[in-house]
Amino acid sequence: MSNQECNKEANSAPSQVKVIQASPASPHNEALLEAGKALLIQSIEIGRDFCKFMISICAGAGYTRISGPTQVRHSGVL
Repeated sequence: MSNQECNKEANSAPSQVKVIQASPASPHNEALLEAGKALLIQSIEIGRDFCKFMISICAGAGYTRISGPTQVRHSGVL
């Protein structure tokens, strides 16, 4: 399919979704929805914890670099 055909097809698609039939959520679907919500919340918490950890590591590394020795002496002995 060429690029022009794809654009023509995308532009001719309806802009609204038509609902044909709606029914109450089944217990299985509700369980899947709750599991998805829990995964989303856990992934956000994991990202937040990672950011807190990396910020403290970077701040500590910067402090060590600033306050550390500016010159390293070599004794010449291995």
